Amino acid sequence: MKKIIDYILLYVIGNILFNLIFSLAEFVVSCIFSLHLNFFIILVKNFTNNFILYTVLYFIIVLSLYFVDLHLINELNKKLKKGENK
Repeated sequence: MKKIIDYILLYVIGNILFNLIFSLAEFVVSCIFSLHLNFFIILVKNFTNNFILYTVLYFIIVLSLYFVDLHLINELNKKLKKGENK
């Protein structure tokens, strides 16, 4: 249960940081081109637009880490069983 709460907390923190960095980059580019957009408007727009993108990326990363861990555990169990048989 604690691991699920950690994943949810990391998702929320990562989503906020992802959108802050993405919005800051968009704000800097808009300032370079003299568009003078409000940072808060850009941030809110990016939260709605990037929600699905970040969610998909997060679940791909979490699932890949889960399968890598599962494969690593299986390999270590096989080596442990081979070591016990000798």
